[in-house]
Formats: sequence, C-alpha cells, structure tokens
Amino acid sequence: MATLKLYNPILSEATKECYWFCDEAGTSFKDVDEFINGIPAGDDNIELLLHCDGGEVNEGWAIVDKLRSTGKKITATIEGNCASMATVVLLAASERRAYPHASLLIHKPYYPEYTLVPMISNRWPPRYGTTNRKCSISTSSEPERIARNSKRL
Repeated sequence: MATLKLYNPILSEATKECYWFCDEAGTSFKDVDEFINGIPAGDDNIELLLHCDGGEVNEGWAIVDKLRSTGKKITATIEGNCASMATVVLLAASERRAYPHASLLIHKPYYPEYTLVPMISNRWPPRYGTTNRKCSISTSSEPERIARNSKRL
C-alpha cells in the first residue's frame, strides 16, 4: 500500500517557491502526480494521511481529480487537523477515518471583495450559503456518537 502524507499546506508550485524562501513546505499537484506515478503497477491501494489546514482551491481540486482518476482504493485517516481544502481532498477517499482527537473544519467559501461573487451571493436565498456561519466538528467533543458512527483506529 502506497502512503501519501498530506501534512503541509496545499500550494501551487509558484507559491511553494515563495514558501521555500521562508523555509516552509507545501504540497502541490505536481508532488501528488509524482507520488502516483511512483506507485508500483500491482499496488491498488493508497493510504492518505491528513494533518493539513487546507490551501489553494484550484490546486486542491486538481489533487482530488488526480487521486480519483487512479481507480485505486483510497483510505484516508485524519491524524490531526483536516480543514478547508484538505477536507475536500479527504472526500476523494472511499473510506474515511479519524483519530479520536482529530478535528475536521468545513467553512463557507471565501471570495475576495473585489470579485462579483459577494454581490451575486447576496441575491441568493439563505439556504444556498449566504450566512457567515462556520461549522467546526471536533471528534473529541462527542466520543460516544463518533464511536458508534466511525471506524475506530
């Protein structure tokens, strides 16, 4: 089983170069592509380990599409934080697990004020996500319910 560790922010190659000057690391589509290309032909499983606060949306969707296009069984485990775009990458897996004290964060998409999206979204009915509420789920807050509904590690 090939193991992909997503422990750094999801960044484009250009942004990774900027982070490199600050001695920071990131994971890009190119990194995931090289990882997938390095998997032996007979290996039909990918283990995805997540401890990531998210990152760039376009890069994240490219990673999701690449993982899904492999046709391999993907098992994901949240080892710590899984937030923002990392949560979308988590959804590429057919089996998802979390450690007892892991956390998962889903939030409303961010659109810069200089785009037309905020103006357009104010016309949409509230059920389409015009509220600014954030949903944060922590697996340590409801251990009994999580135990019933999750596969324990």
